[in-house]
Amino acid sequence: MLKFLFVLFITIMIFIISYRVNKKNKPILKLPRTLSIISKITAILCLVLALTMIADIILPKDTFEVQVIKSGNSNTVDFGIYSEDLNEVAYNTLKDNEKVKIEVSKIYDEIKEISLIERNNEVLTFPTVDNYAFLFMIVLFLLPSYILIRNIFTKLTNDFVYYILSILSLVLGSVGIILIIKLFLVHVLHIVERV
Repeated sequence: MLKFLFVLFITIMIFIISYRVNKKNKPILKLPRTLSIISKITAILCLVLALTMIADIILPKDTFEVQVIKSGNSNTVDFGIYSEDLNEVAYNTLKDNEKVKIEVSKIYDEIKEISLIERNNEVLTFPTVDNYAFLFMIVLFLLPSYILIRNIFTKLTNDFVYYILSILSLVLGSVGIILIIKLFLVHVLHIVERV
């Protein structure tokens, strides 16, 4: 809830700052020059984050043998230090206290695959609710990079689309900075065990 309120606050502030009245007394939305420059910088940051997410899918995964511990009333399952919300199929397939092998991505610590050791290594691919959200995040973080190549495709876009993508770049850039700090704490300083 706090993350949503933070994103909403940033978006509203950008709309307030951007509101202008032109010479014909018609309201227009235009980012101030400073915010426009910052949006290009955050678009580069978003592109870098999207590329790290793609790399996270491609890189070899870490494999762990763990025991399944189901919680009572939700689809949340504990796999050692990992606690994940599973999709309906994966949750119903797993048995409580069953030994499984999980494949975890190296950068973002996403469980990508669950192998059922006790059942002929049956594989559950993309078992968590977050896996599909992760794919959506890649697309979302790639969108602001369009403002970097706008000059090439000038006829395909109008000012409003450019404005919306600039706002998206600023908002996702703010979220991206928080994400980078979390990744730094996990992988470099080892202060936090996982994101």
